[in-house]
Amino acid sequence: VYVNVFVVAASKEKEYEQIIRETFTPIVLTDNFPRAVISIVHLLAVAINAVSLALLDAGVPMLAVVTATSCGIFPDGNMYLDPTSVEEEQAVSWVTTARSSSSDGVLTCITNGLLSEEQYFACSEACQRASESVAAFFRIVQQKKHPLDPTS
Repeated sequence: VYVNVFVVAASKEKEYEQIIRETFTPIVLTDNFPRAVISIVHLLAVAINAVSLALLDAGVPMLAVVTATSCGIFPDGNMYLDPTSVEEEQAVSWVTTARSSSSDGVLTCITNGLLSEEQYFACSEACQRASESVAAFFRIVQQKKHPLDPTS
């Protein structure tokens, strides 16, 4: 007899995290890595990056690639880029930005909690630098999948 237990999540994001975790747990070969911890953190940035990679992989023509990152602000004033789920729960506020690879502007910015203008701009700048790293990683993945033919 198979019984599926549904837990009421505190928020839609937590519910989606649970669905994703339950979907992939039977698929990921965790026995090969018994000490590995698979953690699904700040779902919005992850989802945006996943959509970008899926569109790239499918060969969908785009004007630019979108990358997203998150920054949490903690009670002591420290900022963490892409905080873990435990860190995210301890954060007093956070910023998630999505950026285009074709411009320096922000496509989407979501904030949660109270933060000063200085904290907002510090997080935004940190997210921009992190997004540049994510975009570089996307380029490496694409180049490995579709290497340029040196004869053409």
